[in-house]
Amino acid sequence: MNRFNMPWASEGSPWYDFDFGGAHFVVISTEHDLTTGSTQYEFIINSLQNVDHDQTPWIIMAGHRPMYTVSSQDLKEQNITDTLQAYLEPLFRIYQVDLALWSYHHSYQRTCPVYRGNCVDGGTVHLVVGTGGAQL
Repeated sequence: MNRFNMPWASEGSPWYDFDFGGAHFVVISTEHDLTTGSTQYEFIINSLQNVDHDQTPWIIMAGHRPMYTVSSQDLKEQNITDTLQAYLEPLFRIYQVDLALWSYHHSYQRTCPVYRGNCVDGGTVHLVVGTGGAQL
């Protein structure tokens, strides 16, 4: 089996960012601390603050467990969802994150542009694209 090295920011931190075409991608770990002051939180803020919207007008976040889902959740997943909404959703709004890509659930789900659970202009569109290996 061939594997690709991940472009991690540093050894042992499974979050990273990169620019491709007109988009700035920020890939996060939903399995690590995302709260204010954590290493990952500071990385996310730094990445979003340094976006040059003239060069990369789109901001796309990606992670494993979703911020929004219509699927049933266990307690651990609900805690992660609550953490994502409490700590990252305000950053999505401030830094104008256009799209959030999630997986985990073996389904396809899409929101309207959303903020705090409501469809709003300028919100982030969330896609759950966890269809790899799943029968649809």
